[in-house]
Amino acid sequence: MNGYVLTERSTGRRAAVCGAWLLMVLALGGISPAPLLAQTTTAAPRTFDIPAQPLREALLLFGQQSGLQVTAQGPLVEAKTSTAIAGEFTPAAALGQLLTGTGLTFRFNGADAVEIELAPQSSDSAVQLGPVRVGGESAASGIPPSVTSSDPEATEGTGAYTPVATRSATGLPLSLRETPQSVTVITSQQLEDRGITGLADAMETTTGVRVVASDFTRPTLYSRGLAVSNLQVDGHPMFSGGQGLSSIQSDNMIAYDRIEVLRGANGLLTGPGDPSGTVTMIRKRPTREFQAHGQASLGSWNNPAGEADVSGPLTSSGAVRGRVAGGLYDSDNFIEHSGRNGKALLAVVEADLTPHTVARVGYQYDQYKIEGLGFSSAVPLWFSNGQPYNAPRSLNREGPRDNVTDQRARSLYAGLEHEFGNNWAIQGTVDLSRRKRSRDPGVFYMSIPTYPDPSGLGATLNTDVPYPVDDRQWAYNVDAQGPVTLFGREHQLIVGATGWDQTRRVDDELSDISGQPPADFVATYPTPSATDWSLPYPSWLTGFPRSKQYTAQHGAFAAARWNLADSLKLITGARVTNWKTSTDLYDGQTGVLTQADSGAYSVRREITPYVGAVWDFHPNLSAYASYADIFKPQNLYDADDNLLQPIVGKNYEVGLKGEFLDKQLNASLAVFRMVQDNLGERDPNFPDDYETPGGNTPYRSAGKGITTNGFEAEISGALRPGWNSQAGYTYAKSTKATGEPYNPDLPVHLLRVFTTYEFQGHLSGVTLGIGGSWNSSISRVMQRPTGAYKANGQPVTADYEFRQGSVLPLAAMARYRVTSKLSLLLNVDNLLDQNYYNTASSSSGPTYATPRRWRATLRYQF
Repeated sequence: MNGYVLTERSTGRRAAVCGAWLLMVLALGGISPAPLLAQTTTAAPRTFDIPAQPLREALLLFGQQSGLQVTAQGPLVEAKTSTAIAGEFTPAAALGQLLTGTGLTFRFNGADAVEIELAPQSSDSAVQLGPVRVGGESAASGIPPSVTSSDPEATEGTGAYTPVATRSATGLPLSLRETPQSVTVITSQQLEDRGITGLADAMETTTGVRVVASDFTRPTLYSRGLAVSNLQVDGHPMFSGGQGLSSIQSDNMIAYDRIEVLRGANGLLTGPGDPSGTVTMIRKRPTREFQAHGQASLGSWNNPAGEADVSGPLTSSGAVRGRVAGGLYDSDNFIEHSGRNGKALLAVVEADLTPHTVARVGYQYDQYKIEGLGFSSAVPLWFSNGQPYNAPRSLNREGPRDNVTDQRARSLYAGLEHEFGNNWAIQGTVDLSRRKRSRDPGVFYMSIPTYPDPSGLGATLNTDVPYPVDDRQWAYNVDAQGPVTLFGREHQLIVGATGWDQTRRVDDELSDISGQPPADFVATYPTPSATDWSLPYPSWLTGFPRSKQYTAQHGAFAAARWNLADSLKLITGARVTNWKTSTDLYDGQTGVLTQADSGAYSVRREITPYVGAVWDFHPNLSAYASYADIFKPQNLYDADDNLLQPIVGKNYEVGLKGEFLDKQLNASLAVFRMVQDNLGERDPNFPDDYETPGGNTPYRSAGKGITTNGFEAEISGALRPGWNSQAGYTYAKSTKATGEPYNPDLPVHLLRVFTTYEFQGHLSGVTLGIGGSWNSSISRVMQRPTGAYKANGQPVTADYEFRQGSVLPLAAMARYRVTSKLSLLLNVDNLLDQNYYNTASSSSGPTYATPRRWRATLRYQF
């Protein structure tokens, strides 16, 4: 049925106290959970408060307040206005009054589902729209799709914590239960509830993902204990990090509907697979009906922000639609003398070229400026005499406020989708992107050394020369998918191609550092109140490149989902990839090419296989298994600027998945194993701020036999109407072939939990949420001064193990809907203000986690 599901399907059933895992136990024992939870919702009176407004929005509120699933054909609710209702009514009486004067009636399809339809005398006036790409009954999940978006997997407007479907693993639109790998989708509702403003914030709420922030300007993601480098937007790769740039580029989420996190290898769609996982941000698309919102917020450390989002039809028929969304912020950091500000813009137009063809073109702009940039946010632990330093959390060890970097990214993208009459469809996208990093003039600045002198003298004098970076990329993907019939059964097939070309130019800059700062500039350490602990020195662009790097990847893939039996599906696939990279080095002062094709490396016709199976052995439960080869060229260089050998290995995963409460709640349990060779790690023989002659951070191979074993458990969705939850636990332990731990400064155990409840009755309009993130202990072997000194005055040090026990910072939220359109949201992270370290990954000391922070947001929905 091509219709709009206007509310979350809601059965009104009581959630079992023990949640999804008890339901799994019951199901495994042959007991269906449905009889335990059945409860009618249509007879008992409820409190309703729905002002007169566009009928679509009124029906959304009715669904939330009644606990019913409301379904309507799209044209029926367009250009109609509801009648206001307020007071105690049965759901049937309330809906009858709501529809007064609209020419519509309704009928119940069971105890908890109602369908809007034309009244009998108006049945001849039905009007059909163009292609309505919403899941309806054909959706892979019972969670309702977005009311108006042309993206069939959009989470916007659903109010759900679990998605309709995801394409992250195979390119086919599958439910979480049908996908033979672990996937977490951070929906639009979760982004709103948690007050998430950037990608790093979003990842801190995600099962199995750890955000390591040894430098607040350049955090790193880890999934299942391994670094994540596969970051994408709409399936196209983000620019890489390095050269002082972060691979986490999005500080503003206004452009995105959701974030899909696939854990494990993803070589089928991305080519060389990243064994840890793939993070894909999905852009918003225009809606077929008008909608808009604006919001303003204020938070800790002088953190104002604002955003606006307007979307809807540009023609009376809705065949042409547009969307413009923008946001800006200006914030300080809890680390003194540091902060960032930025802005983001998304503009996209979409058109139905035919009843079966949709085209879109869009532009995205993302800019942010970082103040107080340094090499590291780590703090000293010890004075040079071996006494504890006891650094405050606000200490900025290096990076004065006037050390500023500015990054601007622009993307022009287009897409085309066409549906054939035989249920086959083809779609393609192309993306042209550019990122430029510019820096203010160089500075002399003081920094606190790793082992400060107790007297407060002997500050380290540093110079920072800004090298501008210019990244350019064009990327594409195209695929065709549809059913094929073999041996009396219908199967699904997808074939496609993806690729991208990237270039990076690093320009040279001259500076006059022959003169030295005055003597009193380095006489004492900078103190928390100091504002003048840096001095500019003359610097200018030469106009010539320092280096040019070229990287390209192109490949084709095919996969099939074989319907072996009603309860058994097998997914097989493979990808063929060509990959190459090289770097040209220049004399940055003359522009003369000094070395061509430095670190050149290429791979041709690399085959990456994929196989997965899903067995539905119970109406609520499935068992699955998947396997993928790991092959990943590394954009990492050793101390001699030679590219490291590619990562190779294998990825295995088996588990159980379940759908409960009419598919409103998803649960999963997974066991995984990854074996890798040649995994790159920071070369400990060089300090954190060292750069090779080619401007690279030195890495080395960790050798053969890096093995990661672990398991995960996750639930996501609604435990009952108005009660959303997301919870996940991960155990992941990586060891080298020698038995030594790999990445010991990452926690082995990671638990993420967050739940919200929307009250009804006298507390209608109030939503409360609470959660936390528990991390097990972290450790690292560091050097501690013994109290003795060498002849040159440097402290004598000895090995010691830094260790921090487990921590459980809490988070909370509260929302009050002042009216049906106006709401006030309060988010508090690290609720109890725990003082702990985020990471000990830096050799110069650990890095503090963010103290308690709050954000208040006023939002108006038009």
